[in-house]
Amino acid sequence: MWELSDCSFLFSGNQYFLKAKIFQLVQGPLVAVIVGIIYTVTMSGNEKWGIVKSNLVDVPVPSNSSELISKFFTLPNFSAISNTDIWVVAFTIALVASLETLLCVEATDKLDPQKRVTPKNRELIAQGVGNMLSGMIEASR
Repeated sequence: MWELSDCSFLFSGNQYFLKAKIFQLVQGPLVAVIVGIIYTVTMSGNEKWGIVKSNLVDVPVPSNSSELISKFFTLPNFSAISNTDIWVVAFTIALVASLETLLCVEATDKLDPQKRVTPKNRELIAQGVGNMLSGMIEASR
């Protein structure tokens, strides 16, 4: 019987799929998300090939606007704010993410044929705001 890993050779390193026209029109990550959605929808009832319900993300759906605000925008639990282990992990993640952002900005600027310069402060501020918003949303769960 065929396994999913048996078919992986089709996509890994195959120049036909890497140079396909669809990747010139649509970004690769978007294609991966679309393929994942199609796979999940089509294989939802299949016990062998489908994804088990416990492995899927459970996104809460609010029924009204007050429930939206109360579920998604709550203050985090500050009881662990004095724990130094949390501060070390938080600063490590922030530093690594900032370095990754700066390296991506440098690489993108080098690839730009018009030699435009990306403002690094704006990128870091956007990343910080995104991290804070995602942290507030996650803390509400």
